[in-house]
Amino acid sequence: MPKIKFKGENKKFDLIENGVYPARISKIEDKDDNGDDLVSKGARTSGCPMWKIEFTIIDGDAKGRKCFERLVFADSTAWKVEQLCEACGFDVDPNTEVDVEKEDLIDKRLNIEVYVRREEGYKDSNAIRRFTVLEEIEEETPFDGD
Repeated sequence: MPKIKFKGENKKFDLIENGVYPARISKIEDKDDNGDDLVSKGARTSGCPMWKIEFTIIDGDAKGRKCFERLVFADSTAWKVEQLCEACGFDVDPNTEVDVEKEDLIDKRLNIEVYVRREEGYKDSNAIRRFTVLEEIEEETPFDGD
């Protein structure tokens, strides 16, 4: 077993306040640590393909912060996949089956509506309520990590 010396520091992240934030899709994972396809374990969507999406906020007080979303490809969640594709600028034709490729979504910019999810028995966490089209922001300056 690897050894590590604990520093007594418990890094805590402040939650992002409720609001709409300009973001870019910075990463999409469709495999688990074993290289297997990610699948949903939800009651209504069990076994359906799933992506873990990382969004990076690109402007404002929360610039550089990350938000995460699990996107499940199932009939009951098709509305969310459609909303994401529309927010990323893709034409969405109702009742048409399409192959959604993660490479087509990486680095796309959109608005994410973030809220604080409070569930009994769990720590409060950020979640994304909806995706919308991002109107142009002036000029994005690089995030310096501070």
